[in-house]
Amino acid sequence: RTIVAGAASMSFGRRKMKELARMVVTIAYSAYRTGDAFGLIGYADGIDLNFEPMISKSAAFEIGELLWKMKPAGKNHGGLHDLPSLLPNEPSLIFWASDFHIDQNTLKQFLGAMRGHDLVPIIFDYSREYIWPKWKIIRLIDPETREDRFFFTTPRKIQKIKAAFEAKREETTRIFKDFGREPVRINGRFEARNLMRFFETRGGR
Repeated sequence: RTIVAGAASMSFGRRKMKELARMVVTIAYSAYRTGDAFGLIGYADGIDLNFEPMISKSAAFEIGELLWKMKPAGKNHGGLHDLPSLLPNEPSLIFWASDFHIDQNTLKQFLGAMRGHDLVPIIFDYSREYIWPKWKIIRLIDPETREDRFFFTTPRKIQKIKAAFEAKREETTRIFKDFGREPVRINGRFEARNLMRFFETRGGR
């Protein structure tokens, strides 16, 4: 199965969702070619999408088109609490795709609930999120809380923001590794060969 986040932060620049759609089509079509079932669960505040596992060529492209057009608007990751009950009881390969702007306790709780599965976190980074103009008054709108405020950017403030983002990124990676999960990072365009290289590096499971 593939789990995809529908929190509003995934709508940044529209790039994340488009690359997510391309990735899902690649995984779903690969499953069809090998005779494996593919399913998808989309979540945000609750469970938004739930496609039961199936072996279908057309479903791969239909789901991809749906994600391509989707405009995430969720305010949180509350759907993660209900998600484990929707997964198979038997061990399964599960891709978890998100930008992982998520609080650490929620992340740890979900990883703990997924110990029986082969979970592969796929982190959608987007470098433009961290590129801000200097010496400008800019308007900031939090995509999830819709908090709206103005912010005067200076080189020092920008550096502090970048450092905070980097610290959060490193902490998220550390948590994944503490649970034995090696994440795949996608910064920009999704390339199928990067996912293949990941599995070759870890030797498959």
